[in-house]
Amino acid sequence: MAIIRPFEAPELGLRPSEIGVESTAAVGRRVGAFANQLAQETERYGERAGRQFGSAIRDAGQVVTDTITHHQVSQGAATFAELSSTITNDWNTIVGNADPNDPSVAAKFRQTALEPALDKWKQGFATEAGQKWAEAHVEHLRSHMFEKTDADMASLAKQAASNNLHQTLNQLSNTVYNDPSSLKFALDTLGSSAGGIVDSSPNLKGTVRASVKMELTEKGREQIVKSAALGYISKTGQMPPWVSDPDYSKYINGIELKQFQKAAEAQTKTNFLQDKAIEDYRLKQADRAAHAAANKNFSDNVSVDPETGKVIINPNYFQGALDIAKKNPDAPSASTIARTYLDWGEHQQRQRAEPVVSDQTVKSDLLTRLGDADNPTTEMQILDWAARDKLSSRDTTLLREMVKASGPELMRDPLVHAAIGGAEERVGMRLMADGHERYANFLQQFWPEYLRQKRAGTLEPNALDLKDPNSLISKSLKTWEPTPQERLRAALLKNLQSLEPQTGAPVEPKVALPPIDKLEDGKVYETARGKLKWDAKRGVFVTQ
Repeated sequence: MAIIRPFEAPELGLRPSEIGVESTAAVGRRVGAFANQLAQETERYGERAGRQFGSAIRDAGQVVTDTITHHQVSQGAATFAELSSTITNDWNTIVGNADPNDPSVAAKFRQTALEPALDKWKQGFATEAGQKWAEAHVEHLRSHMFEKTDADMASLAKQAASNNLHQTLNQLSNTVYNDPSSLKFALDTLGSSAGGIVDSSPNLKGTVRASVKMELTEKGREQIVKSAALGYISKTGQMPPWVSDPDYSKYINGIELKQFQKAAEAQTKTNFLQDKAIEDYRLKQADRAAHAAANKNFSDNVSVDPETGKVIINPNYFQGALDIAKKNPDAPSASTIARTYLDWGEHQQRQRAEPVVSDQTVKSDLLTRLGDADNPTTEMQILDWAARDKLSSRDTTLLREMVKASGPELMRDPLVHAAIGGAEERVGMRLMADGHERYANFLQQFWPEYLRQKRAGTLEPNALDLKDPNSLISKSLKTWEPTPQERLRAALLKNLQSLEPQTGAPVEPKVALPPIDKLEDGKVYETARGKLKWDAKRGVFVTQ
């Protein structure tokens, strides 16, 4: 195989000159300068490209930010309106139920409700523009609520001042009404009280404080002045002398002044009537005391012998009767009471051996008027008739007991009045010839038993029922009530008598008329007045 040897260049002895070296260096410098220029251009290009790329990024980010801001602001506008409404309603509820005397209500609300709500609402905004928008709205709502709560607290403080002054004002008004001479003291007290209450309120400031103080003071002064005027009029019946004083007259207008003048005139009459009523009451009380003393004297010193029925009088009775007048000098009837009791006592002492028989007319009148509300029977009347020998001792005692037991209160009972009035008609008191006697006998039987049962508590509920045949009043009436035939005959006779002249004698039939139930309708009968026809339907005779 052939062997290939490498070629090696021989050493020729050649060396580069100095000019060639310099030339190479120059080329290097030129290449370096170009490279440096290229680098600078590349850097400038990079900067321009970077700026263009960064601007594009920023533009794209701003679009996103603006979109987010718009979305949050749009939603925030609606939620802000809702927040404003909620905050306002919450405050109105709180202030509406707040204690007027608590000045810290607004501060507590702003601290615990308003600020937390505003902070929470602001948290919903992420962009810088959205936060600025939200902050502006928050500040606006905060400023509005501060103004509103301050104004409401001022109103609440005014209410508290008015309420706190109200009680003081009422007391001062009552004071001057009862003592008009204390008017100046009351007005001075009102001024210092109103000033202290208003000035000590932290929620009343500046002109509001001065306005409230003036308003409360002036209204209070007006009330006190008018109350003092009315009190003076009430006591004297005259206008107060200071009513024309400029310090006080400005609180009373012309219409009120005329009203006060009329009130003074009316009060003068009222005072007169009141004084008279008081005097009448005093005299009546004195008379009652005199009557009570007479009753006690009678009860202590008069008795009835159960065997003989005669009245026994203790000698002390007469001294007791005299003492009625001596010990009750203010009682108008004291002397009359004493005289009546003395007359009765003296009459009993000189009474004849034969017993006194009651006059039925007198007895009937006294019994009838037991239930008379206008002219009731009195013990004085009973004793007076007894002293004239018109009442027996038994009837005198019985009537006195009935008067004392029934009393004025029982007489005013409408049920009792209605029952007694019905009983009058049932016994024919104004129809029958003996009607008064029948009525007196009924009362003498009914009243003692009615009063006895009433005192004992055994009175039946139907005791006064005239329709119930088993009632106490119906049973008492049974004996004295005329029959239908007796009632018809009495009505017939009364009708006949009405046809006679007032001075003539009662009409009597020429012949005996048949019983009422036998009279024939339309038949003519002979009477002293001539022929009369019987009208059965009307129950009367008519002239022919």
